[in-house]
Amino acid sequence: MEETINRRCLGRGPVSVRRRRRRRRFSVDERHEIMRGVYLSTQYGGSVRFALGFVAGILLRETHLLRKGRRPPKSVLVPVRGYKGTSSADRARETEGPDAGPLVFVRRLEAGDYAKGFMELLAVLTTVGDVAEGDFIRRVRDVASGPEYVYVVEENGRIIATGTLVVERKFARSCGVVGHIEDIAVLTSAQGRGLGKVIIHALMRVAERMGCYKVILDCAEKNVAFYEKCGLTQKEIQMVKYFID
Repeated sequence: MEETINRRCLGRGPVSVRRRRRRRRFSVDERHEIMRGVYLSTQYGGSVRFALGFVAGILLRETHLLRKGRRPPKSVLVPVRGYKGTSSADRARETEGPDAGPLVFVRRLEAGDYAKGFMELLAVLTTVGDVAEGDFIRRVRDVASGPEYVYVVEENGRIIATGTLVVERKFARSCGVVGHIEDIAVLTSAQGRGLGKVIIHALMRVAERMGCYKVILDCAEKNVAFYEKCGLTQKEIQMVKYFID
């Protein structure tokens, strides 16, 4: 937008002033919907997939998904080599480059995920107890602003994989930030398809974009080799004391 303003400036006559419209930035929610559009566009073939993917790609190029120190993304598209999808659409989502593999849509936990089997999924990992839907919804609202961020993978209306990133604000490292990866779980029927690696890579990506200088996780000795394949290295020993069995 341009407009000319006539005014007297030090006796030098009219001055032309150019005003520019400030570029609008997308909100976190809008970026979430853009990423969802990219994911859904891969479910269709031909020109529809190309057109939607092209438009969404332009929009995403104009803005960063997340800036350091700000809110984590509501969703992440993770290209992971070795992920084994269940449909022809999965095979169509192949990417190129060092991270070649299908794009997997990983999103934040939502209140409606109770009905999609989230608690049953978590029971694969640990004791969950008797959690009513109302208690679940309240906890989702409690953790919405962090520092715990729960991400899930949904397939055919069911939650089949999950993981949590806990962000710790420290005084060390110039008041740095550390990410703790917790509660990695994959539904028994979905295991062996690379979903564990999908969740790990998604959480590491979120941690890096939030400015974490490292991520930490605890695991059983039998799982060390798996996490090394995800890019982590073994260091130190975990100590624990339970107050409630």
